[in-house]
Amino acid sequence: MQALNNWVPEVSQLIECFDFIPRWRFDDVMVSYATPGGGVGPHIDLYDVFICQGSGCRRWRVGDKGGHREFAAHPALLHTEVFESIIDVELLPGDILYIPPGFPHEGITLEESMSFSVGYRTSSAKDMISELADHLIDTNTAPEQISDPDRQVSSESGKINTSDFSRIKKQLFNTLDDKLISEFSGCYLTRSKCELDLPEVPFEFDLDILFENLNEQKLIRLGGLRCLYFEDSVTDGIFYLNGEEVTLDKNHAQFIPVLCDNQVLTFNMLTPLLEHNDLAECFLNWLNLGYWYFEG
Repeated sequence: MQALNNWVPEVSQLIECFDFIPRWRFDDVMVSYATPGGGVGPHIDLYDVFICQGSGCRRWRVGDKGGHREFAAHPALLHTEVFESIIDVELLPGDILYIPPGFPHEGITLEESMSFSVGYRTSSAKDMISELADHLIDTNTAPEQISDPDRQVSSESGKINTSDFSRIKKQLFNTLDDKLISEFSGCYLTRSKCELDLPEVPFEFDLDILFENLNEQKLIRLGGLRCLYFEDSVTDGIFYLNGEEVTLDKNHAQFIPVLCDNQVLTFNMLTPLLEHNDLAECFLNWLNLGYWYFEG
């Protein structure tokens, strides 16, 4: 099962063990159950993965990175040819094996077991540029066309000269400024890969109800909710939440890391934030959407 972190709150504790890697690289947690002899066969992943053995025992073989031939063993499953292992180990409950992208590997279950795979990935330039094109269309960004009032008469109608090529490059490069790239990538990287499992909010929270509950319980960020900020723009009060850019007053920028860096919010963390009416209004809205919820 993929994206286990979207559905099971306790999985957040497992993810926190790997927070030495920034969350923008985090993909999901996958859980797999298998009986003796079970496995998906030898394959190659294009992302970093930490295999955490939850129960039972599974043997893992890992080969060296190289030009391994891949083939479709099934329409939904790509296998790789037989490889010579550089790691051959049996994982017991609590053991962790790290496999970098591009290294062939195969897991074979020795006894009934459950494994948790914590995956980290980046997108290819191809995928990012494709998504960026959609972003430009959706936001009607960069509609400007090339202007060339100083154009000289030419007798070579089929030629793109050096000056024209320079204009074309300038048009493209000027579009890709820091503001656009951060806005796009912030929204892109905080988009959940699965629909959020939003809890049913039993009543509408106000400040009194929020403070009353905060005295007794902690607030948990919803599994699957992505919340990120950029080092260069956080001082401007900008961060990204669930695929959208959020802009706070610059004077409140110090609260952004509190929201984004912590899976659990306590009374002491939130009290200074809620003293500001505009911040309190924003947070109450997210609370009523189910983005954060009380652990009880």
